[in-house]
Amino acid sequence: MIVRNKRTSHNTLVGWLLATLLSFSSLLVVAAQRTQHASPFSFAIVADSQIGMVRLERDRENFAKVVKAINELKSGVRPSMAIIAGDLVDHANNQRELDSFIQVEKTFAIPVYLIPGNHDLARDGKHFEPSLLDLYRKNIGPDRFVVRQAGSLFVGLNSQLWIEGGGLAAEQFKWLEQQLRHRNQYRHVFIIQHHPLYLEAADEADEYFNTPLGWRTKLLRLFERARVTAVFTGHLHRNQSSTYHGIAMITTPSSCRNFDGSAFGYALVTVTDNGFSYHYRGVPGTLPDERPAK
Repeated sequence: MIVRNKRTSHNTLVGWLLATLLSFSSLLVVAAQRTQHASPFSFAIVADSQIGMVRLERDRENFAKVVKAINELKSGVRPSMAIIAGDLVDHANNQRELDSFIQVEKTFAIPVYLIPGNHDLARDGKHFEPSLLDLYRKNIGPDRFVVRQAGSLFVGLNSQLWIEGGGLAAEQFKWLEQQLRHRNQYRHVFIIQHHPLYLEAADEADEYFNTPLGWRTKLLRLFERARVTAVFTGHLHRNQSSTYHGIAMITTPSSCRNFDGSAFGYALVTVTDNGFSYHYRGVPGTLPDERPAK
């Protein structure tokens, strides 16, 4: 399905055989001589492994099956890296959940870049605790990243700071501006954070599933000015996509539990000079949710 200049587009995945293919032609108008050419490459996105949300051993097994499926991709579609878009575990201070996540994450056969979600930094999934950020950095590593790959720039953000991070949020925004300062050097720019910026409209009211309007407005202005190609998120536990002034906004379903019947799996994104394709793949053999979808 081609998604271009649409406000909002929802795609539901039911069972293991249904997948979503979103192809985005290049949304950038950049002088070729000023940018690096992007040799075709792929990367994988996993969202909301959230070990402990349904049942620890079941969630761990599903995450392991997803990692194994990514590792077994053959040449031609094999990703050069994987990105995990937050909510690694369900309870930030639960060492068993953290240990289970780390044990599986270490089995990736490709480089992995991670960002935290609300359940990684808030005991109740809502209210940020600095001590849990310290714990995340100790157990997992940095809570943001920047990666340069074949003419593309990837920036991973800690979106829980936009919720109630105070000075840490302001510092992260300044850091983000610095990363995007030399945007013309890149063919594409991809932003990854856990929380979607918005669900239906850019000026919608604040709620649990979106980014607060104050920071949302600043981020959207910055992303439009920097000609960001796409923003990839998790958090919704469902498949969702839209565009904002030419920027693709894509939410990847969970490998643990989904509220729309989406299969448990991963997204495969293939990047070329002219754009990218996004393909969500359910992984056969993952264990079903033991509770009904919301």
